[in-house]
Amino acid sequence: KITPSNNKKEVGLILQALTMSNAGTRSHSDNDPSRVLTCNYLEKNSSKKDLLRRLRTIFEALRDEDEEIEKDDYPGLGGLADLLVTNTFLKHKDKEVRLYTVLSCVEIFYVFAPEPPFDEQETIAFFGQMVRQLGNLAHCTSPQQQNYLHYFHLLEQLSTVRIGLVLVELCRTMEDNQEPLDSLVELVHTLLGLVHIDHAQEVVNYAASAIASILEEFDATIPTPILDEVLTCIAAGPVVMVTNPAAVEAAAKLSAKLKKGQNSTPEKMPPSQIQQSNPSYLVAANAIRKVGEKVASPISTFLNGLWNGDPLICDYTSISTDGDSTPNVWATIYELHKIAPPILTTVIGNVAASLTAPQEDMRIKVVKLLGRLFYSPNSKIGTQFSPCFREWLRRHVDVSSEVRMTMAKYLVTILANKKIDLMKETSATLARIIETDPDAAVRISAIRQVCDVAYRDSTLVSTSILKAVGNRVSSKSKTERKDALTGLAQIYHKHYITPKLKQVQLGGDDCPIEIIMEALHGESLLEEKYSWIATRVFQCASFIDDLEMRNRVVQIIDEVFIGRDSLSGTSRAVGLGIIVNSLDKSSSAPGWMIKLMQERAKLHMHLCKYLDARSKIRRSKAGTEEELTGNADAMECLESITKLIGLDESDREVLEKLHSARDNHIFKILATISYSNHSMTARTRALEELPKRTKSLGDATMVWVKTFARRTAMSNFVNVETMRHVILLAQECLHEGDYDGCAIFVSTLKSVTDAFPSLFSNKDDFANLLELFTICRSITNPKAKKEIQKLELLTMTSAVVASTSKAFQNGGIDSQIQNHLMKLCTQDGTPEQVRNAVQTMASLLVTKDASRSDQEHAFGPLLKVLTSPTRLTIKGNTSNVICALSALSALAECVPSLFGKTGRGEKARRFALDTVLLGRRDSMDEGDNSDEDEDPTTRDTSKSPNRRRKSNISPGNKKIVDDDQLAPACRRYCAAIEFLVVYIRSALIKQKVQRVKCEGPSSEHIQQVFRIIYQIIEDNGLAQCNRDRQTCKSRQDRAALRECAAIQLFRLCDTRLHLVDRHLSTAMWHRLSSTLLDEEKRVRETLMAELGEMLTGKGAYAIGGSPQPANLRFVAMLVLCIDSEGSAIANGNAANVGKACRTVMSAAKNGIIRLRKTTEATLHQSRSLGRDAEQHFEKVLKKRIMPEYSVPYAIHLLSTRRETPSAGGIVAGVPGATQLAAAETDDESGQNIDDSAQQKTLRKRLKWLYEPLVTSLGDSADNISFLLRMSDMISNQFQPVDPFARSSSLLLPENSDDASESTPLQNIVESSNIALLTAKMKTTCAASREVLLTFVKKDINLTPYPGLVEVPTSLFKKLAFSSTNTPSDEVVNDSISSIAIEATKEIIRSPNARQSFDESLGSISSSSMVENRDIIGHRRIGRKSRTSFSRNSHDSFESASSTSLAQKYSEGKGRRRQSGRNMQRLKPRNSLDSFATVDKKIKGKKRRSELLDISSTNSENSPKKRNTRVTFSPEFQSHSAVGFDSDMSPIKKSESPISFGSSISADTAGTTPPSNLHSIPTPASKSPQVGRRSLTVSLPSTTPPRTKRNSDS
Repeated sequence: KITPSNNKKEVGLILQALTMSNAGTRSHSDNDPSRVLTCNYLEKNSSKKDLLRRLRTIFEALRDEDEEIEKDDYPGLGGLADLLVTNTFLKHKDKEVRLYTVLSCVEIFYVFAPEPPFDEQETIAFFGQMVRQLGNLAHCTSPQQQNYLHYFHLLEQLSTVRIGLVLVELCRTMEDNQEPLDSLVELVHTLLGLVHIDHAQEVVNYAASAIASILEEFDATIPTPILDEVLTCIAAGPVVMVTNPAAVEAAAKLSAKLKKGQNSTPEKMPPSQIQQSNPSYLVAANAIRKVGEKVASPISTFLNGLWNGDPLICDYTSISTDGDSTPNVWATIYELHKIAPPILTTVIGNVAASLTAPQEDMRIKVVKLLGRLFYSPNSKIGTQFSPCFREWLRRHVDVSSEVRMTMAKYLVTILANKKIDLMKETSATLARIIETDPDAAVRISAIRQVCDVAYRDSTLVSTSILKAVGNRVSSKSKTERKDALTGLAQIYHKHYITPKLKQVQLGGDDCPIEIIMEALHGESLLEEKYSWIATRVFQCASFIDDLEMRNRVVQIIDEVFIGRDSLSGTSRAVGLGIIVNSLDKSSSAPGWMIKLMQERAKLHMHLCKYLDARSKIRRSKAGTEEELTGNADAMECLESITKLIGLDESDREVLEKLHSARDNHIFKILATISYSNHSMTARTRALEELPKRTKSLGDATMVWVKTFARRTAMSNFVNVETMRHVILLAQECLHEGDYDGCAIFVSTLKSVTDAFPSLFSNKDDFANLLELFTICRSITNPKAKKEIQKLELLTMTSAVVASTSKAFQNGGIDSQIQNHLMKLCTQDGTPEQVRNAVQTMASLLVTKDASRSDQEHAFGPLLKVLTSPTRLTIKGNTSNVICALSALSALAECVPSLFGKTGRGEKARRFALDTVLLGRRDSMDEGDNSDEDEDPTTRDTSKSPNRRRKSNISPGNKKIVDDDQLAPACRRYCAAIEFLVVYIRSALIKQKVQRVKCEGPSSEHIQQVFRIIYQIIEDNGLAQCNRDRQTCKSRQDRAALRECAAIQLFRLCDTRLHLVDRHLSTAMWHRLSSTLLDEEKRVRETLMAELGEMLTGKGAYAIGGSPQPANLRFVAMLVLCIDSEGSAIANGNAANVGKACRTVMSAAKNGIIRLRKTTEATLHQSRSLGRDAEQHFEKVLKKRIMPEYSVPYAIHLLSTRRETPSAGGIVAGVPGATQLAAAETDDESGQNIDDSAQQKTLRKRLKWLYEPLVTSLGDSADNISFLLRMSDMISNQFQPVDPFARSSSLLLPENSDDASESTPLQNIVESSNIALLTAKMKTTCAASREVLLTFVKKDINLTPYPGLVEVPTSLFKKLAFSSTNTPSDEVVNDSISSIAIEATKEIIRSPNARQSFDESLGSISSSSMVENRDIIGHRRIGRKSRTSFSRNSHDSFESASSTSLAQKYSEGKGRRRQSGRNMQRLKPRNSLDSFATVDKKIKGKKRRSELLDISSTNSENSPKKRNTRVTFSPEFQSHSAVGFDSDMSPIKKSESPISFGSSISADTAGTTPPSNLHSIPTPASKSPQVGRRSLTVSLPSTTPPRTKRNSDS
């Protein structure tokens, strides 16, 4: 059998057998070689057939292995050789003749070796024919084919006899003749191309040997065409694309069917091309491997010349230097490194030199080539050429993003190919690309590739790279942070959670505790590499504005962390404990985990409300009000759900389709997941069936329902079954003495109970929790107790019990449990444990609506113990007092009725106020100690001389009362403040929010608490009694006191309590706002978080229900919630807090949206009540709830800050000035701040407020013109009121002797402060305008505001003259009397100071007089041009926004009166009867004629009332504030303030416009209020005499 695997001897035998088949036709002479091997024998042929026979005979004779042919023995052999190479035989028409002629010539070459038998031309002719015959082997792939063995014999002889060397020699001897080289090139080309994929391996080997012999013979000077042929095949690569025979066959069949009229087509056509091994590459590669280093030099020379563009090489090769064409030098170099790496010794350096080429495409190609060389699995080029490798690594900072992206790709591939020697440098470079590359596309590409590699094999990616990916979850690019988050979560599950739970899962629900403990405490290597990922995932929930990201976080938590596989309950519980334990407790991750669970709880709540609304609709009749109300409530619930799950809120059609769906089974399925204690089967069913049932409602509705179901249903991460196993595992760990493991599970319980207390509504689960608490309390082993105390195990357990007990209201309590709780409160509990114990007893013993007798019966014994003389004393153990005050705080929060004006509760309040805070006695049993009795307002407020600056020492992460690092006196002081504030809040919430009859605190008590807290802030954290002041001097204690005082003052300003207007003065408000610039990072973070909760109505501001929008004063505080980018002095020495600034801005945006919704709802209610109610809204309510009216407060805040730049310089050097802009009196007053830094900080502060104000309205924000107008008006027409001046201070008692008239020197100081504040105000307004203009993107942004712009008089004073003013008042307190100036100069001894003072006075006087003259002209003309604003609204707005009012009305200069004359008042638009409501509010009920100076020629009933001039007498000014509910709105004293969202009675509609608001008309267009008559009043600029009045009037 003839096969391709026959060896050489077998092939010879086969050829002999083939030739012997014609033996019968031979003559006797054919057997004699001496006769055959002559030219005569060949010439005697008689025909072509005879010629062919004779040639075969000659060939057989020459290759006869039995007889060795020697040329000397056969003299006729030379003539035969000459005859064979003639054209008669070489170019014969018959192919067989030509074939046997070449075969015979090859054998003759063998005989004549080493000398060639032919001359040069004959040799060249022979090789030409031999190459043609040899090429036929490419078509003959099997020995069964005709002449295959002959062609194979030619190749064999060419390889073994190496007759190709004859051509090499001819190339050397015939240098001027190109024919030998051409013949040799053609031979090499044929040898490379004759191999077919179906050939035997011997064909490849013989061809490679033939080429190798030729290359080796040339030694160091291989001609370029030869190398070109060889390297061209190398460049093609080992795999090529060829035509697919199956595609050809399929196309033929299809064509045949079409010809027959059949239109059928195959289901899928095979690909037209397929990959196939490249035989030419194999031949060339084998040839180079055979010669090895012998051809390294010529090949490297060829490649270097080609790389450098040498014309001697480039002009003679088909290999291109362009990477896009084929073949090219790039592929050649890459393939050569796999064949013979030593060849590239000099090439690699030459290539690496092009890494810095100026052409971008060149650098890209070089980076790709070197990258492929370095990551090649079997290559060591990166190690051998380390300088080139490092130079290649530097391309990760290339200017081209495409180069950097290529670098990232190949760096990851190096890691994937396990290049151990290069991993360290590669990992560092890749981490830098991921973290610092400026192009998001590059970072995203690197992150995706790294995550893919790490998911497949975690050992390939280092911890540094994973952490670099983790740092990108905070990227601004949504795609980048989403990909990074998803990749890390999948890695975390596969390589961290799954290995840890493997043995636990095998153990099932009854897994031994030893295995669980081993899983919990884990391996340190795994912990270090992966445990931080869970923290990053939960922190990503902080992207409040990116709801898609939050949905991805929820999906990861639900489906990736624990997995969707069927894990046992024990495995899920252990996995949850591992995840919770791995969270960084110092980060925000635990808080966000709780917030995400709380969001799910909110979804459950809204779903229940929606289902209840649907039930209400079904029960009501069609078209009734009840049905309409139910539909409105249902749609509101769906909108709230849409907002929570992050879908488009504007697509109301989707919600309407779902709401109107007739398939009631949809809502039955939703009802199964509406509570947190549903089973996992309910979740699976909801996710499977809801999309099917809602598909008919449209794709959008189906997606909405599917997303809602996934976000609402409980998952494998947290569910009722998992939490049941967590409780049992905690108990088991406690029994086994594994307190660390128990603490892990209890902390897990605490995190979950904060969001889902209903998960433990099962009585058995709650009983297990109580048992766990009892076991913790019953442990007596000192070592175990110490360990439990260290881990805070008892504290966490009591917190869990307190949270879950709310689900068992008035459910009773076991006596043993109650005994343990009482002991916690009275003996050995910490403040936090005491609070938890009280809350637990309050939940289990009484109901919310229990009577006072029931409350006293339940808590009487506890209150009796807590208020005993041994407890309410500061002489004994301080910790007992702190615990007692903490317990009293918890009691006051639960049952505030126990702390009325009499009894033990009142005794506790007096102890906290008088004894602890004021230090008047040591206990409640002692008399007053007059030497310690001290009023906080007269106490020495000097600061500690040891105060250090620029330090961020914080009082720890614990709650202040529980922080052992603080001084006991400081903790006691904070506990007392908290107790008093909690009582006030709880009592007022019971009264005003929950409408429960409850005895509340008196107004005097509240005011006293306000003053004490304010004084603590004023004194920079010093206690208000000398006893505690001496022991609370440390920086840490003072920071804790500031933090506690500010937090409690914020909480007293809860809108629901209605205490701001009566008790929070402007000075208090300013000092409270200054705490947001605290130099302690911890304090500032905490206070900014508190402000955020106030603005959004969360946390303490939601306790008791019905949270209300915050007061506009606190919205304005947002301007102080920024970080400094340069000098900390420019930001008031405030500590930088990082993300907390953005968090509070997001909270402010949500708060502003709530205010807008409240404004809109109040407007609709007012319109429904009639015209009078609508007028009341426009004149009164809108100024209190429209968020834009927070801007005047913000401007006033900034005007009083020391770091705010003024028009005259950094800080005006006015001698004797109190420097009210300073936050603290001991700042470095002489230190100048860079003005550019001040301006930058000022603009950033304003932007922090304007951004949420503008962006909350979307792209079509139309409030910018209103804000611009307000800033211009304040700048041009008002001056700020000094909040800390003696005449405006409300901190002193009303009848105090200190409230006497000011001295002339004090007047100078106050006037100087006003001038400084005015300069700062103008700078602030100018910066405000710059910031606002940056938000203008569209024409709609400059839509004119149709109405009045008003500012509160408690903050600003109108720049105007009054006819009733004294001569000293005519200059509006801006020019200083000469007598006062001289008195001041006598005090100032320094000549430089006096000169500075004179210059300041000159600038103040000149600027003030110019402004006053402008305002005068404006007022005279303004009364005549008021109507023109309505007619030409757009033109008027443009003019007002581009020029100052003084410039606008400069044309009226000739009509101005002298400054010493009275100026005519603006005409009132309402009759004098509108003052009736104000008149009734004045104490003493004085007659209107005594209060109003009325000058009119007409009677009161005359129709010409519009000509009446009205001015206020000073007495009216002093009393007019009494009837104002706040600094903005006048209401009747008998009326309670209107709550937001409640109905407005018609009785309040007839009130007057607020007389304590300065107003000026703005361009009005398309407004229903245009043309209405309204009274606009401007108060005189003089300071009214002190009288009893509200704090903010």
